[in-house]
Amino acid sequence: MPPFSSRVYLLRHGELIEQGVLAGQTDFLLSELGRAQLHQACNELTNIELVQSSTLKRCSEFARSFSNAQQIPLFLTDQLREFNFGDWDGCKYDDLWQQTDSPSTSSHKF
Repeated sequence: MPPFSSRVYLLRHGELIEQGVLAGQTDFLLSELGRAQLHQACNELTNIELVQSSTLKRCSEFARSFSNAQQIPLFLTDQLREFNFGDWDGCKYDDLWQQTDSPSTSSHKF
C-alpha cells in the first residue's frame, strides 16, 4: 500500500480595490485585476479535492466561485483571516508613515 500523501496549495488573494492600505481584517474587495490574477493561478491547479478559505470577502467570494465551478467542498474559517492590525487596520500606508516617529525622533529605547 502506498504511503499517504497530499499536496496543499496556498494562494493569497489578488490585488484589492483599495490600493496602498494595510488591509488586515478590513474587508476590502478584489479588483478586476485581482480576480484575474486568481483565475490565472487556479488554471494551473489540478486534482483539487476541497477549498479552505478565510471568511474575508476578498478571499471567500473567489473561493466560493472556484469551488462551485469545480464542484468541490468549500470550508470557510476565521482561522485563515489576515492579521488584525488594530487601529492601523484599513489605514493608508502614507498616513501611517506620517504618524510614525522617524528613527531620529523616536522615543523608543532599544
